[in-house]
Amino acid sequence: MDQETLKNELREIAKIVKEFPEAVQQEAFAILTRDLTSDFSPQASPSKKAATRKATADVPSKPKGASKVPSKKPSGGKESYSIDRHLDLTESGSIPSFKDFHTEKNPKTAAEFTAVAVYYLVKLRGSESASLDHLYTCYAEVKKKQPKAFRQSVNDTKSKQGWVEWGSESDQIVIPHRGTVFVEHDLPRNEPAK
Repeated sequence: MDQETLKNELREIAKIVKEFPEAVQQEAFAILTRDLTSDFSPQASPSKKAATRKATADVPSKPKGASKVPSKKPSGGKESYSIDRHLDLTESGSIPSFKDFHTEKNPKTAAEFTAVAVYYLVKLRGSESASLDHLYTCYAEVKKKQPKAFRQSVNDTKSKQGWVEWGSESDQIVIPHRGTVFVEHDLPRNEPAK
């Protein structure tokens, strides 16, 4: 493959990668380009290049116009979260239980629920951040069904409403000022008079 062809392939892969959630775009790009760029890697040995060429030669070619990358994620990459049995969501002194706080704030959407749960854990419980397992535990505590694309739900809350942010550690969620104001002043939402 010449460099011009490589550039075109990389541009095409970059377009495809933009369809993935932001949190996995870098990894997806690396996976999709691993074999493609091996011919140009200075570390790639001649035997590795030959093995790559042989492996790709054994793959049956696709008809022209067929996508080189599947449009769906592999089914083996399902999200998996667990209940944190050490997470205290009970009433403690002046801190209400999560169930009571949830009832008081009455979140209607997954984004609102995420903001309420992270606010509760960070602002009321004093945690530095909340994890995806903590959020999953909050859903279980109030017997509410979790979104199917759990992590993507948090990404959407971050990017669309700005009520949460990813922390410095992987899978750690924090609540910015905007989320604090939302939970403190906008929830529960006023129901229209009937």
